[in-house]
Amino acid sequence: MSDELRIEDWQPRWAADFLALNLEWIERWFRVEAADRATLEHPQQHILAPGGAILFALAGEDVLGCVALKPVADGVHELTKMAVRADRRGGGIGAALMQAAIARARALGLRELLLDTHSSLQPAIVLYRRFGFVDAPLRCSPYARSDVSMRLPL
Repeated sequence: MSDELRIEDWQPRWAADFLALNLEWIERWFRVEAADRATLEHPQQHILAPGGAILFALAGEDVLGCVALKPVADGVHELTKMAVRADRRGGGIGAALMQAAIARARALGLRELLLDTHSSLQPAIVLYRRFGFVDAPLRCSPYARSDVSMRLPL
């Protein structure tokens, strides 16, 4: 079994990992909201069926992180539900997920990625900026915790 990091598309067997990875960071710094529950508990309905994608970072059979691209408008997806396992943060997994998500967005022919975050999550904001995201006017987000909006023209 290889420990080399790889990125793979959604498989139903990783649904519990998608939920657990995201609940970990949300519960650590914020509170889980109805929009979180809907998306995390029903990713097929809220992300995949409308034309989105969920990517996973794996080493061997271990799920180390995830990120989703959720359709919000024609040619525009939201980069959302990005999470890296707490004991693996800071090791480049987030960067690998970002690179794969942006590549997928371009392959889908999208014109823009959007995201909402919180100003206290500075390591995430630094990562987003490193990949070209810029500040945008605050969107009407389904998350009360969001106080920063960013965009990446593709």
